[in-house]
Amino acid sequence: MTGTNAPQNHSGAASTGRRAHVYVYYRVAPEAADALRAAAVELLRRVHQDTGIGGRLMVRAEDPTTWMEVYEQVGDIDLFRLALERAVEGQAAWTRLEAGRHVECFLE
Repeated sequence: MTGTNAPQNHSGAASTGRRAHVYVYYRVAPEAADALRAAAVELLRRVHQDTGIGGRLMVRAEDPTTWMEVYEQVGDIDLFRLALERAVEGQAAWTRLEAGRHVECFLE
């Protein structure tokens, strides 16, 4: 199927044997930084526990209100996205983000 209504294969990494790298970025208001840093540390712990994939938290050099989580060598993007969603659920701190969490996936 072609065109804009074609189904999107988000799990291409699993079906081709290629590894994916997942980047999650968001903006953090300075007054929410402490709560969100604690929430991010807990999220990284839960994702690692659930998937075996260790992530890293980074802060943009020229804009300390932009944060990014990086997860490398992800085998199944769809399963990993579900694990990310589960890790965020129930953590009130994530409601303090200015514009939500943005997830991007790249294949090698």
